[in-house]
Amino acid sequence: MGEKYIDEKLAKARRRYIEDMINQRQDKGVWKGKVYSMIPYTMYQFDFRVNVPDFLLQVLHEDLAAANGLDSPFACMVSVKDMVSITFYVTAETKIYEPSEIHLLFGRLFPGSHLSPMKHIGEKGEVHYFDYINEESGIPFLHTTFIFAAGNRQILGHLNGEAQEWENLVQMRDKILTTVERGDSFERNES
Repeated sequence: MGEKYIDEKLAKARRRYIEDMINQRQDKGVWKGKVYSMIPYTMYQFDFRVNVPDFLLQVLHEDLAAANGLDSPFACMVSVKDMVSITFYVTAETKIYEPSEIHLLFGRLFPGSHLSPMKHIGEKGEVHYFDYINEESGIPFLHTTFIFAAGNRQILGHLNGEAQEWENLVQMRDKILTTVERGDSFERNES
């Protein structure tokens, strides 16, 4: 009985070590025991590029004309069985919000959701984000809302997944946010 317990503990520690090594790479990560690769998602019409996990399937795509309304979603990438999704929204050219305004709005919309302070990431701190936890069907979900400028518009991103996967979801979030590039930046890199 004791040997089996020790073997299980060793196997779990070994798996955890391997997952940690994979998660340290910028181009790969582990979600629910499976390895994923980060692949570029480029929106030339909205003037930005960001890397996303390859197991997400894009299920909704609206063109620029349809997205000219108020805060319309233009892409939703989901993995239903893995219970994680990313949705992108674009603001109309006349609707640019201060990140602090969006943070305050979410605090009012989801009171008691453990809203984190506003943070920023990137060389110039151009990507702002905050996290909160909300229960959906009795399961706590960790949500990250991130905000960045793209051309003369503003992009709002929303990443969510099961809160029990907090550590891996935070690593996924950081891999995504550090890859946000504005069009002028990646156009220079490709030439």
